[in-house]
Amino acid sequence: MNKRLVKLQEEHTALLAQMRESLDLLDTESREPTEDEQTAYAASEAKIETLATKIEQEKKLQTQELQAKVVQVGLDTTGDNLGDNINSQTEGFEKDPKVGFKDFGTFALAVQRAMTPGAEPIVADTQRLNYLAAATSMQAAIGSQGGFLLPQTFNLAIWDGMHKDPDNLMTMCDNYTVEGESLTFNANAETSRATGSRYGAIQAYWLSEAQQKDHSKVLFRQIKIEP
Repeated sequence: MNKRLVKLQEEHTALLAQMRESLDLLDTESREPTEDEQTAYAASEAKIETLATKIEQEKKLQTQELQAKVVQVGLDTTGDNLGDNINSQTEGFEKDPKVGFKDFGTFALAVQRAMTPGAEPIVADTQRLNYLAAATSMQAAIGSQGGFLLPQTFNLAIWDGMHKDPDNLMTMCDNYTVEGESLTFNANAETSRATGSRYGAIQAYWLSEAQQKDHSKVLFRQIKIEP
């Protein structure tokens, strides 16, 4: 994974979340933004556009680097032959375990080109991809046609992705000690961020002198967590 692209995408996502929080705050407090808040929001919008441009540039560069790699490993982009792995001129790729592709990068590029509307197809790539996609007399997708004969493969390691950066969510979790079979929380009855539902239906108003307000009262609920 391109570390620079990941960093740009994470910064883009974090900035969008920050902008959403600022708008939610204004909505919660039922007020217009101050001059400083408007300036900060405009600056965030400009930075979002800059980050989006950088992300697109990085993606484009990745594609160009992949194409350069394909040229270096000797893939014939003219379609006149089927690559170095081909030993026969008549559908020789069927005898090749890699079906004529030098590596995964050349295969991925061929799939991308085939799925891009308006892209000029390469005959050699089309032949190889069609061969891979064609159903034969036996296949793994249907159990009765050979799928039952393929054993499942299990990795002995236990996946622990939630503890790994940059997607570690454990720092965002609260820890509670449970002494019984379940844990019950008292909570406000907010189930929506719509006006009239926040904080259990409590509403705040800016009123003119002697103006009457609409009455509201807080609602509560219980949340039970159990195995």
